[in-house]
Amino acid sequence: MMKPSIIIGGVIFVLIAVVFLAASGGFKQEMRKAENREKFHNPLIIESAAGEAEYSLSGSGYPVLISHGITGGIGQCYGLADMYLPKDKFKIIAASRFGYGAVLKPEKSDPKSQADAFAALLDSLKIKKAAVLGNSAGAAASLQFAINYPDKCSALIMISSNVPNEAKMPPQQAMRMFFGSDFLYWGVIRAFGKSMLAMVGIPQNIAVKMGESEKKGFVDSILMSALPVSKKTDGIINDMYVSNMDMAKGYDYAKLKVPVLLIHAKDDPMGPFSSAEKISKLIPECDFMALNDGGHLLLGHEEEVRQRAAEFITKNSEK
Repeated sequence: MMKPSIIIGGVIFVLIAVVFLAASGGFKQEMRKAENREKFHNPLIIESAAGEAEYSLSGSGYPVLISHGITGGIGQCYGLADMYLPKDKFKIIAASRFGYGAVLKPEKSDPKSQADAFAALLDSLKIKKAAVLGNSAGAAASLQFAINYPDKCSALIMISSNVPNEAKMPPQQAMRMFFGSDFLYWGVIRAFGKSMLAMVGIPQNIAVKMGESEKKGFVDSILMSALPVSKKTDGIINDMYVSNMDMAKGYDYAKLKVPVLLIHAKDDPMGPFSSAEKISKLIPECDFMALNDGGHLLLGHEEEVRQRAAEFITKNSEK
């Protein structure tokens, strides 16, 4: 067991490093960038049968609802669309999940309740049916949407889904403190971000091949883009201790009447491939796209994922 003096020394070192970095003015600059990012996508608030919902629409074509992952929000929805869907082919419905952006976390915030909120949002937008893309921690809600609202869901794409995982969770109080402070989060990422790429699902076998500039690119585009993280704290904690845990309860996959495209990499460090493979066999109509590598972000396979996803959505929108 690590000695208390070593732990205290480590904490002091981190705090000193954070204060030193903040003195450079970098924190204020990063927060200004974060504020501009939030405004860029013009998030709107609409009153639905499930309460207020924050959303943004872009493009034209068949509608695709994006259920973002942890630390996400509308900005991440568009990032996922850019990464895994062809440009300008679909109408993107970017929706903030519970606890993200302006959407307050309700008392009941499990994936089924989030699916109800998705259905209510589509009704308010007068969209009768849509395909759904669920990523990481947002896949559970998209799966519940497909199970419970097959009349509103033409197809489901699950990318690097939050499959059942036996990994132990860190203390919730510590996570709330870390993700509840923009300053603390920024300082830790600024000081140690290049060694924290596993946080975004980049496996070690890929990380070791990256140059310093490439690592910095991922730190800036993914880890730093979570700012202002204090506006997403409730959503992050809910994903870690409710949404991700909910998958382990065992969903009634036999009820699925919607075609599913399940995409998962064998070296995903955040969701065991074996769990994804097991789920694929339980879903009645499942197209399982198993990738040998790429990690949680499916790095190096973006183009083939875009093509497969577009074909899957288009084929099932015609039914």
